[in-house]
Amino acid sequence: MNSIVNNVFIGFDSKEEIASNICEYSIKKFSHNKVKINHLKLEELRKKGCYKRSHDNLSSTEFTFSRFLIPYLMDYKGWAVFCDSDFLWMDDINNLFSLKDSQYAIMCVHHKYEPKNIKKKNWCKTIVISKKKLEFYGFVELWSSI
Repeated sequence: MNSIVNNVFIGFDSKEEIASNICEYSIKKFSHNKVKINHLKLEELRKKGCYKRSHDNLSSTEFTFSRFLIPYLMDYKGWAVFCDSDFLWMDDINNLFSLKDSQYAIMCVHHKYEPKNIKKKNWCKTIVISKKKLEFYGFVELWSSI
């Protein structure tokens, strides 16, 4: 067993707590090494004083913007994986850490996605990011905090 403990941040939405718990369970079930699970709970982040943004109607989840706090929450040291709460892991999450490359600050799952609807979850408007500005958008992200 590897002695390095990898950090995993799961997006947390109080309306979907069960999804976060299932995601955590699936990570632990398939992990061969210890992982530190962190749920991005907005209320806890606000109490700590590190999330001060008011509610944004463009946010479809409570973790839409809090995921960008990961480097800060890790004191700008090391790597972490972020995933949405509705992930069901079927393999060892530690395999993602073997893909890290220090030339990148963030690594995302690359996929072509063009929304078919202008509304998404909770009837929030879908924001389309120009592919010229950002070539990929991922729901699984490997962050470098260095």
